[in-house]
Amino acid sequence: MDVDPPEKPIKSLKDFAVHILTVTIGILIALGLDALVAAYSHHKLVEHARADFRAEFTQNRAKLALAATAYQTTKQELEGLIAYGQARLANQPGTPTTIQPIRSFVILSSTAWETATATQAFLYLPFSETRDISAAYSRQQFYNAMAARAEEQWFSLASVDDPKDVAAADIKPALDKTAVAYSYLLSLQVIQGQLMQDYDRALKAMPE
Repeated sequence: MDVDPPEKPIKSLKDFAVHILTVTIGILIALGLDALVAAYSHHKLVEHARADFRAEFTQNRAKLALAATAYQTTKQELEGLIAYGQARLANQPGTPTTIQPIRSFVILSSTAWETATATQAFLYLPFSETRDISAAYSRQQFYNAMAARAEEQWFSLASVDDPKDVAAADIKPALDKTAVAYSYLLSLQVIQGQLMQDYDRALKAMPE
């Protein structure tokens, strides 16, 4: 910021006071304008961040809602497979269950979080919003990790032959592998329900 020298020589204390007052007012006006520009910039940054969060949470929530039906179908398939394997181990009759050899598990996006972190939008959000938004993304990260593991376990079942063709000696290992996949799926469903609540809480915390 440049401060111009007085146009006329200062000959009295009054002239000096007028000059200081003029400079001070000019500085205060400049600082005020800078503050207004910065405040507007921060306001727009927060608006964009909130819009991105709402869009991403809404989209991810919709993905989870659709996945809930698919996960329930997967759960039923695994339960049928486990029941059949247990029946075979007990030398009892059972009905073999056919499962889909490929099952895709939903992975959720975190683009809005990454953008807000890069632009430092969180610095201008109220603490309550930041807390609920970060909690949702933290659980989402855990969900994505669990979904990746669940998918790996599901693909591992591709190495298992058709249930009715599994040799007696291979039933126990196949059953163990199925039980592991089942436990991952149950954990994923629990996290899914918690994450839906986190999304709702974060969306509610953000003003329209």
